[in-house]
Amino acid sequence: MENTITKVKVQDLKDGETAIIVGEFAKQVKNASNGDYDFVRISDGTAMATQRVWRNLPISPVIAEIENGDYVQAEVVATRNGEFINVDIKSIGKVERPTETYVDIEGLKQELREVLKEMKDKELHALLISLFNRDDIKEGFFKAPATQMSGYSFEGGLLAKTVRLIRLTKAVAHTLAAWNHNIDNFVSKLNVDFLVTASILVNIGKIHAFKFNGHKIEKTQEGELFEDSYLTMKIVLQELDKSSLPEEQKMMLEHVVGSAKGRQNFGALFIPRSREAVAFHLIESLDVQMSNFEYLDRHAGAEQSFMKLFEKTMFLGIFDEE
Repeated sequence: MENTITKVKVQDLKDGETAIIVGEFAKQVKNASNGDYDFVRISDGTAMATQRVWRNLPISPVIAEIENGDYVQAEVVATRNGEFINVDIKSIGKVERPTETYVDIEGLKQELREVLKEMKDKELHALLISLFNRDDIKEGFFKAPATQMSGYSFEGGLLAKTVRLIRLTKAVAHTLAAWNHNIDNFVSKLNVDFLVTASILVNIGKIHAFKFNGHKIEKTQEGELFEDSYLTMKIVLQELDKSSLPEEQKMMLEHVVGSAKGRQNFGALFIPRSREAVAFHLIESLDVQMSNFEYLDRHAGAEQSFMKLFEKTMFLGIFDEE
């Protein structure tokens, strides 16, 4: 009687077992003294299966046709070595990725509407209304991802990032404004409407930088040629040119948006030099790092305490109150 090969979660693979696994594919080209190979990973949210696929293996040409981020089904033979799960891939092919929803887009839209209603600065409010009336913004903003393979790499990622930035900037601004322990009364207050506006503007160029190819996020031609901060600034300057804001306020808003990434080798157009720019850069950086932990948590196996992102190994442990 012929044995049936069953489909299992990666974390449930047993040593020596032949099984079918399904998950997200990733590979890195590696060089060794005895030849080149692809270091292949298949992750399904429970754990990660890995293999060195040497170029002389029969499966290598098939691996070469599969790209990072593709969803695959593979027949494998597993070898477990402690917490590591190595596999020998017998066959592999791309399959349709299950539909995944990470955020409540309608809820985020409603929260953003409420934020706009609450704004007191009429000129800043008018600037944002003009922005959302643009044909290239009003639809794309609510569906676009904000990253390619990290924290906000999903439909609605840009909207989610924007709303959380608004929450964070409001929390920081209110905390600073409420500080009452300086005897000389010098307190670094921040303009809430100004920071809300910056939160909405700062990533707007990502609409043109990324696109969906099926379920995979790719860079557009513009995104390949230009930093998304440059694409953002093009839109911001177009809207500032139409705005009735005072010239100094236009200049300060341009500075805050352009310096949000902090350092030029990280994509910033300028170095932060105002209190709003410094605060906003730090808030933006905090949001990026925390969203990356969410990305790692989604893709980590249940037993994994460390995962690598952007060549850094990150600890995924959480210190609970219990």
